[in-house]
Amino acid sequence: MKPDTKITVSWGESKPQSGTLAAYELRYTTNGGSTYTVVSTNIATSTRTYSFTPLVRDGQTLTVQVCARNSYGKKSA
Repeated sequence: MKPDTKITVSWGESKPQSGTLAAYELRYTTNGGSTYTVVSTNIATSTRTYSFTPLVRDGQTLTVQVCARNSYGKKSA
């Protein structure tokens, strides 16, 4: 990936097993999941796309993860 490149992430709606959907959390890793950089922890439940510019070095691989959080504060896997 090239530095200073804005990306847009899209995802489908999540249905929690208990409680109600409270928010989405978006984060990314450039080291295979050893550490993550959190982009946002409170993305609205009606949102299905999010644009941001990750901090990467030239050639790094970026993996993005979107988690759903329910009304009890539990996150999806």
